[in-house]
Amino acid sequence: MLSAALALLILTVTFLLPSMVRGNTEIVNFDAQESRDITFPVTADWPVLKFGEAERIWRVSPAPPHASNQSTAVFASPHELWLILDLDSREWARYTKFTLRISWPASSPADFSIQIFSPELLASVVDDTTAQQSFQPSTRRKYARVSLHDTAVRTPTSRPDSEAPSAEPVPFVVLLEPLYFGVLPASVTPVVVLLTFVVSFAAMVVVPFVNRYIFAVARQAREEIAHLQDKQHT
Repeated sequence: MLSAALALLILTVTFLLPSMVRGNTEIVNFDAQESRDITFPVTADWPVLKFGEAERIWRVSPAPPHASNQSTAVFASPHELWLILDLDSREWARYTKFTLRISWPASSPADFSIQIFSPELLASVVDDTTAQQSFQPSTRRKYARVSLHDTAVRTPTSRPDSEAPSAEPVPFVVLLEPLYFGVLPASVTPVVVLLTFVVSFAAMVVVPFVNRYIFAVARQAREEIAHLQDKQHT
């Protein structure tokens, strides 16, 4: 009975949770490992996601479909968003894994990519001579690079030399949250708790009732078969 209830819970979560997500999503999970703290003056104006302010909305214009997004030396691209992920708060100290999720309307034709950097990793790819060691020995702070690319199929223009119209800015929501047990986002925990209650109720009430009904039908079928066999012998 317990295995049947567990299977029901897994199936319910599998089919119900995707229906709760509207539009498109891009997700990256990462470890909150400590690393050597390095400060970058260039990040002074970057937006910060942290406990209590972990969700925000932005609008960014996507890059043309075939534009390269490999350069990290320049942070002024209009098709990117750089974020500071502050994981050092006391409220998040017990979590070792986090997820960064981006959601945007299905009507906006764009692809998103997310890259996560530790201070040391960012220092290794960024040519910033003003970067310096912090007085703090270590940090769990990360940096996120969000890139957008246009995926719209546009009608060819009659003039080959004319420029294609630029894509409209895409609205999107960025959410930073810890992972319970390393796999379960905090935002879906209430739903899973509710589903667990429903499945537990079903296991204790519905499943036994169904089992009794099935056993009763099976017993009646055996009795009818036995009765028919007795008639044949007589």
